[in-house]
Amino acid sequence: MLRFLIASTFLLFSARVNIAQSSQDSFSNIQPYWSPNGEYIAFVSSISGNFEVYVVDLDTYDIQNMSHHPADDYYPAWSPDGDYIAYFSERESERIYDMSFEEDENQLPINSARDGDLPSWSPNSRYIIYHSSEDGDFEIYSRRYDGENLRKLTSNGATDVYPFYSPDGEKIVFLSKRDGNMEIYVMNKDGSHQTRLTYTSWAYEINPTWSPNGKKIAFASNRNKNFDI
Repeated sequence: MLRFLIASTFLLFSARVNIAQSSQDSFSNIQPYWSPNGEYIAFVSSISGNFEVYVVDLDTYDIQNMSHHPADDYYPAWSPDGDYIAYFSERESERIYDMSFEEDENQLPINSARDGDLPSWSPNSRYIIYHSSEDGDFEIYSRRYDGENLRKLTSNGATDVYPFYSPDGEKIVFLSKRDGNMEIYVMNKDGSHQTRLTYTSWAYEINPTWSPNGKKIAFASNRNKNFDI
């Protein structure tokens, strides 16, 4: 049912913009992200010639362009309270921005976040964590939604990427190559007590995701040659 609704929404959107902008030969609609109340979907589209963040109202199918810039914008992520959308942007040497859903002029640059990806919100919608290569290697950073209190959570000269908050916001799961192989680690929300969870030197562990109660982590691994869960 969920997949059908997403597919239907994007087919309807594609039909409408094809009529409105018939001069556009082809474009892509990607990276859908539900709003917490289920009434909107944020997504990325190249309908304007470059990738921008849009929001579609699932009741009226009205579409709002949330980012207006010649640089590409990717990976929209709603805050849990539904007030903000964080996203990665290639503008100004590649940065992550967040913006108000109601007031899209409120765009707050973080810091240079080269090779960014989907940002992760804390459950209380106050903090964002993400990975950045601004110091030469990938590390994990945290900052408040308003741009204050920027903190570097990892610092080891190795690749630390894809951080995600636990459901209670007290822990962060992430991937790291600090021990020579991509493994799954967990740390406290302030970066303390960084602990390795998997030990498979011959394989890659990827895509960690928390269970709803925060007691387990599912992940993909190629320890048996093919990637399995």
